[in-house]
Amino acid sequence: MPYAERNPEGTIIALYAAQNDRAQEFLTGNHPEMSAFLSDSPNGQVHARMQASDLEMARVVEDLIFVLIEKSVIKLDSLPAATRHKINQRAQIREAISNALSDQLFPGA
Repeated sequence: MPYAERNPEGTIIALYAAQNDRAQEFLTGNHPEMSAFLSDSPNGQVHARMQASDLEMARVVEDLIFVLIEKSVIKLDSLPAATRHKINQRAQIREAISNALSDQLFPGA
């Protein structure tokens, strides 16, 4: 998915999982016109809720990984290098955000 069907003005009017006579154009999942079509459709709210849920779930998984490491259930160095890199990167970003907020809320502290 998705193959787009367009009206004569070029606006997407339908998406299909498989190519067919009406839908020849393949669009990537992050194509802006596809996102706009999905958000305007009756299922747009469901799609938006799913995306928000994905972001929330990513945070849950991140927190779970840190708890498992803290409790010595898993070791950071036992994870693949790419995973370790992503975990460390996220930790650094969160620390930077926390420090920035702290500086804004408590200047000079």
